[in-house]
Amino acid sequence: MHDGQGLVWLRKCGVELAWISGRGSPATKRRAEELGVEFLRLGCRNKRAALEEIQRELGIDRERTAAMGDDLPDLALRAGSGFFAVPSDARPELREVADHLCRQPGGRGAVREVCELLLRVRGQWQAIRSAASR
Repeated sequence: MHDGQGLVWLRKCGVELAWISGRGSPATKRRAEELGVEFLRLGCRNKRAALEEIQRELGIDRERTAAMGDDLPDLALRAGSGFFAVPSDARPELREVADHLCRQPGGRGAVREVCELLLRVRGQWQAIRSAASR
């Protein structure tokens, strides 16, 4: 729930969300729809190509792209992003190249941690906090 709330806040603050996954399931697709993830690539064998396609569609470059991953296929996302975060339980190879190592593991708040970090960097976190206290 916490991860999803962070993604909703990012989207509401103008950040385009994309999920690129080597797996795919109806549940993942449904959750992406619930959260407003517009760019969804499931069953993806070439994550770098999928990321580049999304970047072209959005008209953004590597430096304006943040990505997150936890296993070896996600190294392709590191190569295509200006900021790369990993959960605390990511593979060592990813932790070595990450810009941010989360305190939380995957599925237990790591995504939320990155969402809050991005909102803080963008200067939008205080507005989120203020709105929540009303």
